[in-house]
Amino acid sequence: MTYITFALITLLLIIIIGIYVSKKPKDLCTYCLKTFHNTTQIHDQVSLCEEHYTLYKSTVIAPFLSVRCDSENDENGIFLYNVSQNLKKSNLYNHIISSYELEGDQIITIQTLYCEPIVLE
Repeated sequence: MTYITFALITLLLIIIIGIYVSKKPKDLCTYCLKTFHNTTQIHDQVSLCEEHYTLYKSTVIAPFLSVRCDSENDENGIFLYNVSQNLKKSNLYNHIISSYELEGDQIITIQTLYCEPIVLE
């Protein structure tokens, strides 16, 4: 009798854990890097939570800076990511879009930073 009780309790716990895992937020906002139940995809590489989608809609953005990277030379991508993070700290909306080119047998990644116009004082 105790084996049946143990099996039923175990089965019940597995079901409860399954329900909990299935209800966890699964979408990632690529701006704030938090998970949400729903995000809005504005590009195949950019998904935004409601707050940042509203910010995106109210902001005029344009290409600001592009860099080229490959498997042996990735410091340009790191530089561009750091620029993006600094713009976020300055409350300037931005995101990075990647595209790819094939040069011989080498895949080149072109990363473009899109942001709102920067006013220098």
